[in-house]
Amino acid sequence: MLPAARVPSDSLARGRRLAGELRTEGEPDTADLIEELCADVEGVRRQITRVGFDLHDEGLQDLTALRNDLYLFRAQISLVLGSSKDRRRVLGRVDDFIARVVSLDGVLRDVAASAGVSPALRRSLSATLEAIVDAYPGPCVVESRLDPALDSHPLTDDLRIALVRVVQSALANALQHSGAKTAFVSVRCHDDGIDAEIVDDGKGFDVKQVLWRAIEEQRLGLLGMQERVRSVGGNFTVTSKVGGPTRIAFSLPIAR
Repeated sequence: MLPAARVPSDSLARGRRLAGELRTEGEPDTADLIEELCADVEGVRRQITRVGFDLHDEGLQDLTALRNDLYLFRAQISLVLGSSKDRRRVLGRVDDFIARVVSLDGVLRDVAASAGVSPALRRSLSATLEAIVDAYPGPCVVESRLDPALDSHPLTDDLRIALVRVVQSALANALQHSGAKTAFVSVRCHDDGIDAEIVDDGKGFDVKQVLWRAIEEQRLGLLGMQERVRSVGGNFTVTSKVGGPTRIAFSLPIAR
């Protein structure tokens, strides 16, 4: 069953037409019930959409301000610490906080997306991905190479959201866990869909060990990215080793 916010308007129209036919055929009670259900669904849909807009217009703006404040705080405390022996440890904790804020931003944007107001659907894909890359002015320098045909490629809304969220999650992981100094995002279009990869020069990890630990501790991270890609018919791989680098690659099918 579709959530109320996703019930298409033509479904409601069909319900109301059915109610009209039943009323004509002498079934007024059933017609009244169907019309009441249609009105309830439409009311719930409007409420969910309104919540989504409130979240996007207020909550996400506050979160963006918090993230910018944390970046400023990091720069200020970096100057104060100077060459202190605790510099790396303290800045690492600040980076952890920043990564958590970025991750929370992604979660809340998903909530807004479920209400039909995803920023990933209101701007071009290239603009959205460039905004994500630009959101990391911290110690990790992020570069990108986006296919010029990206914005004209026929992707469904679900595929566009998946592309944006996986790139966002991969960069958040690189910032929070890898200690990377540089990261690179690449998106390439082809006849069958889109290939994307995120590579960082961080400390790396044992992939099998991290995945087993994520399953045991019921943590998302890599598993969440993998599940999101597979849920829209794509393929997901991660390669890494202790000492780095780490490469997250995934492909999304074209909308036929």
